[in-house]
Amino acid sequence: MCAREATAPTPSGFTIDQIGAIMGDVAIRMIKHETVPSCGSYEVRFSDGRPSQHFYFEDNPGRRLRPEQLTSEEALEQAKAFARAEQDKLEPIRKSR
Repeated sequence: MCAREATAPTPSGFTIDQIGAIMGDVAIRMIKHETVPSCGSYEVRFSDGRPSQHFYFEDNPGRRLRPEQLTSEEALEQAKAFARAEQDKLEPIRKSR
């Protein structure tokens, strides 16, 4: 999958450039998706158009299809750690502007 161009509209109808102007310095967001209770994911979303990273969880052990499936607490911690690491990579770029 290729990165979206800055002038191409996103599903919201805004371009990446417009989203960047609206969001300002918010480069990385975490969004919780939980359609089914106790089952879902944490999405780490980038405002620069990079693909999102998802951390899936299942809090009901009886519904876990894979033994390596995370709990919501584990998924949240991993998503936070990933988002912090990505944010730290962006800090030198922001300071040089």
